[in-house]
Amino acid sequence: MGHQKGVILRDHVLDILENLKEEDFRRFKRKLNEFPVRKPYKNIPKGQLEKADTHELVDLLCGYYTESYAVEVAARVLEEINIKDQAEKLWKSIGINWYSLAASHPNSHQG
Repeated sequence: MGHQKGVILRDHVLDILENLKEEDFRRFKRKLNEFPVRKPYKNIPKGQLEKADTHELVDLLCGYYTESYAVEVAARVLEEINIKDQAEKLWKSIGINWYSLAASHPNSHQG
């Protein structure tokens, strides 16, 4: 495609979020607000999440977290709301085999 890697990561997240059903997108934003992110990162404020469309949400993700961590957060949130096929696509986009990851971290982020 001729994109740099950062652009591709961002595009992968955008593509997956744009393909979520509206209810799943709302669930994604709710879960993202309470997801336990690594220090020193902070959760995106609920008010910003509620108003965000897909493009704005990707901007928020990449602004609050690095692009590569934004992909990881998005994938883990998708897993938590049980949209594992899309989570797997995201893991593959950053070169991680989801099956081996799932096997090595079963239920690692129960809330």
